Amino acid sequence: PEEKRYEACFCPLVREAIREGERVSRTFCHCSGGWYVQERTIVFGQPPEVRLVETMLEGKDSCLFAVVIPGGWL
Repeated sequence: PEEKRYEACFCPLVREAIREGERVSRTFCHCSGGWYVQERTIVFGQPPEVRLVETMLEGKDSCLFAVVIPGGWL
């Protein structure tokens, strides 16, 4: 399971923490959420709220982010 998470993670710092079995705060993954904000801001014309739901740092198979669609889009 650790090797699978190691290979799936895009962040080199988190990858090494997974490989070494080091504990890292889930707050560290908010950096990745910033990428989703950047990408979705182009689509929506304003920055959406992005929430970290699950992270591989807590043993999950993948990281999961929730993107809150700005009002007026639905």
